[in-house]
Amino acid sequence: MALVSLTPTGWEERAAEASQGGIQVTRRRPEPVPVLPRGMLPPSMAVMSRSKKTVDPKQLNGPELLERIAAEVGVSTRTVYRVLNQRSGEVWASAASRGDRIRALAQEWGYRPNLAARTTRTGRFGSISLVMGMGPNSTNFPLSFIKGLHDGLANCGFSLQVSRVHDDQLADVEVLPSYLGSQQVDGLVIYYDQPLPAHAEEALAASRLPHIWVNLKRQQNCIHYDDRGAGRLAVETLLALGHRRIAYLRRSGGRHHSSADRLQGYRAGMRAAGLEPILIEPFAGLSAEESDVSRFVMSDRLTTLFAALDPWPTAMIGYSADDMLAAYIAALRLGRQVPRDLSLIGIHQGLDTPAGMPLSLVASEAYGLGIEAGHLAAAQVADPATPLKPHRQPYAFRPRGTHGPGPA
Repeated sequence: MALVSLTPTGWEERAAEASQGGIQVTRRRPEPVPVLPRGMLPPSMAVMSRSKKTVDPKQLNGPELLERIAAEVGVSTRTVYRVLNQRSGEVWASAASRGDRIRALAQEWGYRPNLAARTTRTGRFGSISLVMGMGPNSTNFPLSFIKGLHDGLANCGFSLQVSRVHDDQLADVEVLPSYLGSQQVDGLVIYYDQPLPAHAEEALAASRLPHIWVNLKRQQNCIHYDDRGAGRLAVETLLALGHRRIAYLRRSGGRHHSSADRLQGYRAGMRAAGLEPILIEPFAGLSAEESDVSRFVMSDRLTTLFAALDPWPTAMIGYSADDMLAAYIAALRLGRQVPRDLSLIGIHQGLDTPAGMPLSLVASEAYGLGIEAGHLAAAQVADPATPLKPHRQPYAFRPRGTHGPGPA
């Protein structure tokens, strides 16, 4: 008698037909299918995938490398994709361990994500550009600002790009809109010390690129040093040391707001103490460009000017650290000792000093300005419709070797 094994589907009808022909029928149940953890491949598929390991994985990229990682770990390509794009919920210990293995292989084999596909999917480039000028005195900042901006943006998930725009491009009504339209970034950090032409402002608004301004006073979306506070802090520091005859060394009437703000802060501090301001202007009547000379030329002018002073101030505040170094040289030429006869405090953006001199400073750390600029830029990209209030970066007194007590 023949034996026939049937699966459960429709077996009753077929068994009845078979029994009429003298055939013995037995029922066979299917073997249970093992339940695999989510993302795992059946053994047969994993073996088939591993059989394709014929190429050095470091020579692969894109989908082929994802397939290779999937075969190595024993998961689906989609699982690898979700892990590398931080879209998998690695709740269980096994899933977390598998995710660590996938990321380790991706790093070891040099996997690079498809940024174009990511941009298409998210509508974001993931980067913000620092825009600098190329003209004289259009952009000046310490290297530490770049480091701070990079780190501030990285904290918010953005990379930093850097571009320079020549003054001619800013002045050209046709070139600037094209330049702005070609920027493959999510926003701009504009560090340009001089006022922009009106059409440049219009082109920037028309581009609809979120942006902030650095070291330029605006009504909104800007960050700048608190230069007025710096001038007043320098006066208050010297007053606390017992000085009363405190002079301010003014190089020229520069176009940047810091020139006027530091002087205003100095005057406010002197008048609050009931003292008359003392201005020393070695380049009175000259333009900012004409007075932009080396510290050695300035020290020659100051030597002549100081020789005619009667009485001498006991302390002096300078617009910059460079100016205070020139004053230091002039005082030494005339037999004055610093700080015994003359205390010097310069206002400075950054912590470094010219020629490594131990000058006492009212300074603001440029790295901190960069960090804050990065955070503000990221916030503007996240919500460009909401204007940001101006942010003033404070100064602090950095005591070194050129300040001392006032006369007894």
